[in-house]
Amino acid sequence: MDEPLANDARPQRPAPAPRTPRSLATQATLVAGASGVAQILVAVVYILAARSVSPSEYGMVVTAISVSIAAVGLYDFGSSALWMREIARPQPQVTDLAQRFWTKFGLAAVLGVIASCVVAIGHGGAWLYPVVWLAVASNASLSLQAFARGHLRADLTAVATVTERTINIIAMMALLWAGYPALYGLPVALLVGSLGGLLVLWWVLPAPLHPAPPTRTIRFPWTGAGHFGAASIAVSLQTFDVAVLNTFGGAGAAGVYGSVSRWTQPMAMLSNAFTSTASAFFASAPSAREAVARARRASWLLLAATAGSVVVAILSPWLVPLLLGDDYVSSVAVLQLLAVGTAMAVWSQPTAALLQARGHDQRVAMVRLSASIAFLVSIAVVAPTAGAVGAAWSFVGLQMVNLTALALLVLHLMRRRAGDSHVLAVKE
Repeated sequence: MDEPLANDARPQRPAPAPRTPRSLATQATLVAGASGVAQILVAVVYILAARSVSPSEYGMVVTAISVSIAAVGLYDFGSSALWMREIARPQPQVTDLAQRFWTKFGLAAVLGVIASCVVAIGHGGAWLYPVVWLAVASNASLSLQAFARGHLRADLTAVATVTERTINIIAMMALLWAGYPALYGLPVALLVGSLGGLLVLWWVLPAPLHPAPPTRTIRFPWTGAGHFGAASIAVSLQTFDVAVLNTFGGAGAAGVYGSVSRWTQPMAMLSNAFTSTASAFFASAPSAREAVARARRASWLLLAATAGSVVVAILSPWLVPLLLGDDYVSSVAVLQLLAVGTAMAVWSQPTAALLQARGHDQRVAMVRLSASIAFLVSIAVVAPTAGAVGAAWSFVGLQMVNLTALALLVLHLMRRRAGDSHVLAVKE
């Protein structure tokens, strides 16, 4: 077992006593609703941009934005998830984590300046500057959300999310009305929205829950976050499924698979909303059994996501031809298998979060990394003969391994003595 996170040498600021938070079910529902609204709003922003520029220009700017967003995840490397857990635990270390917050933000700002200088020296387009600072602002927002979630106020992140996307649309329409090309308008609108969402979250988050003011003390932001980061990378590896299938199975197989591979996202969104909200509730519970009981009281969201997956699987023979045409009939079996896999993923995500919240992040990282690597390897092996359907079976296998391994770990955790169930393992 790893050593607990060492206390800061200085006296710790006592944890604030906020008002009683909304229930897990209520907050998860708010987060899910906000996520759904946000996806619709940001889709409108991207549509406005696509209608205003050529496909080549649009492809160039959205690629740069995608790289910027991916960089935020890599830079965070699980630190926000760790901070959320540490804030939520019965003996939080708020002062130490606050200094990590400011150090992480300061370093991100320095990297933003360096990247801007590189753009200037390389004579890159002016539209790249807001793309660079979009990453800096998104990092700050992700880090601040850890404090809100850690204090069991995920409902406030829902407010900030909807506000951010609303500002995105207003800014995009204003820039287009003013005559700015979408090549500049899209990254600027996203940056303005990100800054607006960050300010709103800071404003709605009660002052006692804010990170403590910065001091001259510098704290390494990623201390103890390695296992969280590894688990996050493992999930990111799964997004290379279409690329691996294209390489070993051909463009046709990739097209059949990729045409329906995102159709189960609404169910995944429900599970993500539940998981991101529940993590702090799991960490703050006095025992593993109580953490599971809290999840059970709000499990109707997971049941709804599971039911949605079942409905998609049943309706696939009618949905695919209706939406894609008869040329994609072979995608029916693929969508059915992906829906079955998603039904299992709906439960494996909160199961992993429960284990991470209770200090078993190392085991979660090992399970997810090994399963993700095996997933991609299996696609490479079956793609030449089984094509898209083989890749879909690999997805089912991935989720089956994940859910089985994580469920067994939870059962082991539940059988432990109550006194040992809340040992939070964080490696220095």
